[in-house]
Amino acid sequence: MKFRIGLLTALLVLPGLVAADEIRSVRPSKVGMSEERLERIGPVMQKFIDEKNVAGIISLVARDGRVVHQQSYGTLDFDTGRAMREDAIFRIYSMSKPIAAVALMMLFEEGRFLLSEPVAKYLPELGEMKVFVEMGADGAVLEEPEHPMTMREVLSHTAGLGYGIFGDSAGPVESMYASADLLQNQHTLAEMVTKLSKLPLLYQPGTSWSYSIANDVQGRLVEVLTGQTFDVYLKERLFDPLDMPDTGFVVPADAVDRFTSNYMIAPDGAQLIDSPAKSDYVTGVKFFSGGGGLVSTARDYLRFAQMLANGGQLGGARILSPRTLELMTLDHMPDGVVQQIGPNQLPGFGYGLGFGVIVDQAKAGSAMPVGSFWWGGAANTGFWVDPTERIVGVLMTQRFPGNLPLTNLLQSLTYQAIVE
Repeated sequence: MKFRIGLLTALLVLPGLVAADEIRSVRPSKVGMSEERLERIGPVMQKFIDEKNVAGIISLVARDGRVVHQQSYGTLDFDTGRAMREDAIFRIYSMSKPIAAVALMMLFEEGRFLLSEPVAKYLPELGEMKVFVEMGADGAVLEEPEHPMTMREVLSHTAGLGYGIFGDSAGPVESMYASADLLQNQHTLAEMVTKLSKLPLLYQPGTSWSYSIANDVQGRLVEVLTGQTFDVYLKERLFDPLDMPDTGFVVPADAVDRFTSNYMIAPDGAQLIDSPAKSDYVTGVKFFSGGGGLVSTARDYLRFAQMLANGGQLGGARILSPRTLELMTLDHMPDGVVQQIGPNQLPGFGYGLGFGVIVDQAKAGSAMPVGSFWWGGAANTGFWVDPTERIVGVLMTQRFPGNLPLTNLLQSLTYQAIVE
């Protein structure tokens, strides 16, 4: 494991710990930022609206726990042209992953498990999984794992699990995961784990890194460890204490008018792929996906991210300790392994226990300094926390897939505005 020092110190001395329930706005100059330079964000985001690359965007930046930039652009949907609103609800897809990891690590803090323990201690069926070697004349050739996947490995995407979202070109194991239809909305997490147990691992646990269904396994682990369904646990232990009323697996009927439409953009225009009126997020699901099932608002997700920036607490709610966050934001990737999501390699980026982390700023080509942690979602949503500069950023939009540089641009435009 690679190690990094300094985050704990930054968390403990952070001058902007937020004691109040609300995260208030301040003039940027109050926290060492240039208002004039922050105004560069708006035109850059508006360009994506004007070119019809997205229907609407919300960009939000805070420093020292105070909002210095918040702006809404465009519309909730192309058809009606209703203006984007600050309390709009978005599908956050993989921005659910850090939430799932935090939820499980809360139980780590209660002594419910050790990171070195086998996952099979709590989910025995996953102890049956074998490791893929190659395709033979009679099908997949498998071998026994050299050690059972551990809780740390399932938190760090190093357990050998696949996902089933990258297509046949990603190899035979990924195709097997896709054929198993693990992410079906009407499965329970328990049913998903049972189906998963019949599939092979991509590699020997702990030897590589693969973006995977691990966060959904984390959700099932929470259920087994607590006896609560994952949605109830999240609401009672995370969302209610942090005052995140619009975050969950379902959009209530009285909030549908704030729920954005989700699009793919083709050469001939926008294609609606999930309308608020007919969405599974409105009608309801049984599969409480820690990997990609949550909806949220910019305000709610800011509260989650600011809790992380504050060393695990916001207002009167202590969610995690600074020591646990230090552990979660270390780089847990195996030595010599470069992070890769689908066909894209990400040199300079590591992965902790629920977050991407910057381990080499030059190789990453990122505006974020070493020690920052982050993640994004499939509809181009994103967030980051920078303990060094005491920055939190959130970007919300609804265009699938996530191949626009909106969060990267927001980061660059944020850092050029730091003047103290």
